[in-house]
Amino acid sequence: MYPLLLIRIAVGTVFFFEGIFKWIQPELGVLRFQSIGFPFPEIFALFIGTVEIVFGSLLLINHQVKYAVAPLFCISLGAIITTKIPIFFEFGFIKVFHEGRLDFVLLMATLFLWMKQSKITKKFPLPT
Repeated sequence: MYPLLLIRIAVGTVFFFEGIFKWIQPELGVLRFQSIGFPFPEIFALFIGTVEIVFGSLLLINHQVKYAVAPLFCISLGAIITTKIPIFFEFGFIKVFHEGRLDFVLLMATLFLWMKQSKITKKFPLPT
């Protein structure tokens, strides 16, 4: 039970603070979305930051975890698609693996939390 708690706290904390950083640090919010080429980067930065704060908080307080991890999974997947795939084509696998390690861990951790909370592991047990 404690390993699940630790994973939930780690994922929730990362998303919570990353959401706050998107609100208060322009280079982590608006300017980053602008450099990626998003239309309306101000709106995207505030929206994604708010989603990360709200759903990261839900993970931290262990409330509606099954539903909270879905948007966080999508954010992690979107980060990989929009920022890491271009790095792969420009610099190769080693650079993208190094740059994307946190995104990959968050993607897998949100998937793990969803699987544990949705009881899908009763039908398809996770290997230990």
